[in-house]
Amino acid sequence: MQSRIRSIAGDASFRKFYRLTLNKSSKIIALAEKEKYKNLIIYSAINKFLRDNGIDARLPYMPIHRQPCNPELENSNDPNSNLIYETGFTLPIFNDMTEDECNLVIDYCNKL
Repeated sequence: MQSRIRSIAGDASFRKFYRLTLNKSSKIIALAEKEKYKNLIIYSAINKFLRDNGIDARLPYMPIHRQPCNPELENSNDPNSNLIYETGFTLPIFNDMTEDECNLVIDYCNKL
């Protein structure tokens, strides 16, 4: 059995992400500070519920001022974009999304 854990670069939230590779499969590990742990558990439970029901929920995009490619903005602060990034997730939306697919997303979100 071959295994490897490596840090995933580019995320500037309170979570730290790692990729665990076991043989030919791969998993993401998320770590958080103790006081932020509850939020991570809630996020994981919501995300699992949506994914188990065919809804592809993902992390929101990292705010521009926190992206490693913008070091000149590292001292900037936008509490609203930070909060959305640290506690939110995005739902699927795309041009060819049918009304049935849209209703499926709405129905499962209403069950949360």
